[in-house]
Amino acid sequence: MPSDAPQLTDRVEIRLGLAFWTAAGTAAVLSGAAAVFVPFAIPVLALIATWPTLRRWRGASAALDWLPLPLVVLTYEMLHAVVPRCWEWTIDPWLRAVDQGVFGADVGTLYLAYAAPALTTLMAGFYASYYLIPTTLAAWWFRRNRTAFRELMMGEVGALFIGYLGYLFLPAIGPHAYLPAEHFGGPLEGDFIGAAIRSLNANYGGHFPRDAFPSLHTANAVTALLVCLRHEKRLLWIYAPLVTGLVIATTYLRFHYVIDVVVGAALAIVWQLAVVRLVARESAVAEKGLQSVSAVL
Repeated sequence: MPSDAPQLTDRVEIRLGLAFWTAAGTAAVLSGAAAVFVPFAIPVLALIATWPTLRRWRGASAALDWLPLPLVVLTYEMLHAVVPRCWEWTIDPWLRAVDQGVFGADVGTLYLAYAAPALTTLMAGFYASYYLIPTTLAAWWFRRNRTAFRELMMGEVGALFIGYLGYLFLPAIGPHAYLPAEHFGGPLEGDFIGAAIRSLNANYGGHFPRDAFPSLHTANAVTALLVCLRHEKRLLWIYAPLVTGLVIATTYLRFHYVIDVVVGAALAIVWQLAVVRLVARESAVAEKGLQSVSAVL
């Protein structure tokens, strides 16, 4: 049976994604990193070319609902490989200066009085919930609340693609990579996330991802909280502690400067203001389409 799946460009978050890939491809070509960029771009181009056919298949509409998730994972992997080859500089000195100007010290050093292996492991667990928070909420709302699902998906994915502009054009590696561990009194015992990241970086020749500014862990966590607040407040009992722990973990684990966190939260809040209207418009267009089909039948 033919599917009524929308075109790729009917979805705001997909349009943002394609626009970002165009910007990243342009930067890669101009900086001599095209050879690294092209293998990542091939699946995206294949999707664009085949979607007019794929959208006719049963289940294509549901597949499109979830498509942005693998797309953002692919985009992050592309950025990890491409950006260090586009430019070697980072804005870490400026981000660090902001934190020092406000707090009088590197924020990671202010946690030393409270750091303990058990607390560090807990913080690493909170940080790892980055993927758990949006995917569990999306799965919960997918069949139960279409508006909440779309506000979450458009909010999360849109914030990622907007924030990725920072990763691309304002690259920063974060305190954990910019400053030696000795600056903080040594590595954090119990930080299994940091160990995993260092292991992953070994596969990229030791290149740390330029993924500090803004903090998209913060942006996506705050987005989830805002959607819960609008649609299902009882879920705040579950997600508010996770989000709070995750946001604290970004600086406790030395992955982010505080300014990264502030900008990430601001991105989520401002983008959500637009998302609510965009999803309402999307719903109105879909409803109008259904009414047109019903009139023909």
